[in-house]
This record gives sequence, structure tokens and C-alpha cells, in this order.
Amino acid sequence: MRFYNAVARLSVRLVLLLTLVFAAVGPVWSADSTTVTVMLRGQPDMNQAIVELIEEYLNDYPTDVKLEVLQVPGNEVYEKLQVMSASDLNLDLVHFTTPHVYPAAHNGLVENLTGWIERSPDFDLDQYYPGVIESIAYQGDVYALPFGQSGPKMLFYNADQLDAVGVPYPDLSWDWESEAIDYGRRLLQDKNGDGSPDQWAFDRNLITNNGGLDVPIIRAYGGRMWTEDGGLHLTSSEAQEAYQFLISLWNTGIFSQGVSLFDGWSNGTHAMTILGTSVVPRFRESSNFDWDAAQPPAMNGHRYTTTWAESPFGIPAHSANKQVAWDILKYIVSPRGQSKIVELGLATPIHRDVATSPVFLEDAPPSRMEMVEALAYTLPRGGDDSLVWGRIRGQYTSMLRRILAGEISPFEGMTMIQQQYEAALAESR
Repeated sequence: MRFYNAVARLSVRLVLLLTLVFAAVGPVWSADSTTVTVMLRGQPDMNQAIVELIEEYLNDYPTDVKLEVLQVPGNEVYEKLQVMSASDLNLDLVHFTTPHVYPAAHNGLVENLTGWIERSPDFDLDQYYPGVIESIAYQGDVYALPFGQSGPKMLFYNADQLDAVGVPYPDLSWDWESEAIDYGRRLLQDKNGDGSPDQWAFDRNLITNNGGLDVPIIRAYGGRMWTEDGGLHLTSSEAQEAYQFLISLWNTGIFSQGVSLFDGWSNGTHAMTILGTSVVPRFRESSNFDWDAAQPPAMNGHRYTTTWAESPFGIPAHSANKQVAWDILKYIVSPRGQSKIVELGLATPIHRDVATSPVFLEDAPPSRMEMVEALAYTLPRGGDDSLVWGRIRGQYTSMLRRILAGEISPFEGMTMIQQQYEAALAESR
């Protein structure tokens, strides 16, 4: 039985509940107006900003269109989309978590947008960064468009700590083999005098939590984490060489121990970390020191980073108002819509013109031009079948920690992970 398509087993009670929800919150409009239903996930503040963005567009729409909003937790979006599709409850835009785009496209629950794009002379897909679009594509076609991106992942640094040890800020001369390790050793300090370090150069999550260095470094060694058909490729000689380097990097001792990512950043336990640009609002609120971001260090003569589509929207295949939904989606990703998203602080823009405009570049810290330049070599973050990857991501992270601790070899450990992934992939298809 397929992992994704469980509509037959979905509860009738949930269908009735959704019907009651719509009956309770759905306004009654005149016969002369169209009601567009949007399902939003996320925090209330984010949802409110999205609603304002859509309503701003609909105010100038040539016909009378009213907006009806259903807010659901992010982990319930896919299930509710299945229920509403099976029950013929109208839904015109769905606000996904990125890993759900693949199964929704695979099971025909969302509209293939490629035809809509090709029929729209005012829409140029080349104006959008390919790493973002690739992260939510399915078999070469576009099934969703995000309102922004949570990348590219950048090297965020505590300028005060670097100043204290008398070193210049990171630049394009940096690589992981030399400069990063040299800085790391200078920043390694025992401030309380107990004989053990309590200040480190880098956040340990770069290596131990899957997503900071594994994909870029495997690519830098000539490998790929995922094959083109969605399978893992972690036992290749290139991937194994990359894991061996990660082990050697970990063993330098320059990565923090026993502290959470954000606590370590705010209290100065680690001076640097690599994260997506979605952390910028939080860093601005919590940092009582000077900080900025630079492009990630090179590795093996190559420089890569990753990105992730932030809050992609799809048009359900059973939508009764596809043209209006497409027009709204086009507006969200248009230069005007993207500029509004930057002003609201929701995400890094995906439109090239907005990413290089004053509205984005002048919003610092961090130095935005560094981000724009990094987008030229940015890769999509996760596998072709990223929802399946999500099922074993915890096992991968645990295995990576065992490998770093010397408990198991990279080849043996990643062979086990690859087998688990392939079994989950086969079950889902």
C-alpha cells in the first residue's frame, strides 16, 4: 500500500469536521462574487502577513473575489489536502511544507504549473533562482511556487569575537582545509579556567544535524547525496571521501559541545555557524554584539551552499478557481509581491530583480550582496523524494554522530542508511 495515498483510510469524522469548519467560518457572498479558498499553515503572524498580501492584490482584481482562509498546523496540510480532494470540498491554494510538494505532485493532488507558466507571457521562470525551483520540482515540472527561500545557507559570524582574537573577517580566500581550521584554533578558549574549552569557533550542528556541510562537501568531492531518480548515493567513493574529511574536521576540536544552536550563538559559545537566511530575524532580535554573514568556505577547490523553498504554494487539482489562484500565485512571486515579502521580513526573495534591489540589499545586517553572490552556486537542499527522506532523517543524523565518534565506519554506517532509505522509497511508490 502506498505511503502517501491513504485517502481510503481517512476518517469520515475528519471530513465532517472540515465541513463544519467551513460552515462556521466561511462567509456567505453574493452570487456575483467568487470565493477563493486558501489553506495556510504556519504561525499566526506569518499567516496574517500572507492574507494581507493576497487581499492587497485582490483589491485591484478585475472581478469581485473574496478570500476565505483555513488555517491548519503544518503537519496536517497534506492529510487535509487529501480529504478535501476526495470529498470535493473546494480549495484553490494550499500552503505546503516543502517536503509535501513531491507526494502531492506524485499523486495528482496539485496542478502541474508548467503549462500555466508557458501560457503566461508576463511570467519568466528564468528570473527565479534555479536552486529554489529545483527543490520543489517533480520530474522536471513545476508544481508549486514559494513566496521566498530560507537560503542560501551562509557563514554567520560574531564580529566582536573575531576582533577579540585579532583576525580579519571571513572572505572568499577562506577554505575548510586551512583558514577555517586556523581561525577555529585561535577562537578555541577556556574562559573560566577549568581546563576545558568553553568557547569554540563553530556550532557543532554544522556536522551533526544534517544540512550544514554534508551536501556541499559531498558535491565538492565530486559526488552527490541523491541520485537523479531520488535514491541516496552515500556509499560512492566521492561521498566516502567527503565523510572522511568531515571526520578529520570534527576531530580538530573546533566545534562546540553541549550547547544548543541559538543559545550558543547568543551567549558567545560559538563564534560562527552556517544557517539559512530564515534565521536573520531571530539573530537581529537576540544578538547584543556586531555580526554579519559571509559566503561559506570553499572545499577541495569548490564552493557550494544550499537553499530551501520557503512556504511553497500549490493549486489543488480539484480547484474550482484555477485562473484566479494562478493570478494570485503569480502576484506573490512577482517583483511587487516579492518586495512586499522583503518589507514584511518573511523570507529571502526568489526573484532576481528583487534580490538585487535596494529594498533587499540595504536591509542589513547581514550583508545582502554576499547572499546574492552565493545564490550563483546554490544547490537545492534535499532529495527528490524529500518526504521519504524526512522519515529517516533522524536515523541519518544519529548515524552521522556515531561515525564522528568512531563507533562505525562511514561505509558501513551509510550502507545501513541507504538500505533504510531504499526500503522506505519502495514502500511509498
